[in-house]
Amino acid sequence: MPKYIRCIIMDGVLTREELARGLVNLSPDLHLDGDFLMHGDLRCAVLEFNLLGDGVLEDDIELLHRYAEAKRNIERIKGALNQTSSMVVAQLLNDGLGEQESREVLAPLWQWLLKTHEAMLVLDDGQQFVDADGECV
Repeated sequence: MPKYIRCIIMDGVLTREELARGLVNLSPDLHLDGDFLMHGDLRCAVLEFNLLGDGVLEDDIELLHRYAEAKRNIERIKGALNQTSSMVVAQLLNDGLGEQESREVLAPLWQWLLKTHEAMLVLDDGQQFVDADGECV
């Protein structure tokens, strides 16, 4: 079963170009190759960039609202979801790296996005919502 990490962006549009520029500063091993997020020559994830109005983002937000129903900070999560303007979705791949190793390799990317944007991560199919303070909400 595929594993996804979603980063919801609430303060504008995250573009492929911005992410590529950010990767240059994060690690010499991380880079984009088309839709693939690479670590050296290994494919760690397939990336999808979604924008408000594209239909895909709205469907994902609806799904995340359902995941949020069981969370203790439901109002905080729903408030963030209602402000979402774009999202990057990473489908983790098993291309030489295991799932845990892929998560560790990609951690600096998520930390950078949480620092540079008003953003929230959604991990483990909605089991965890993580804010910029690293707090599971």
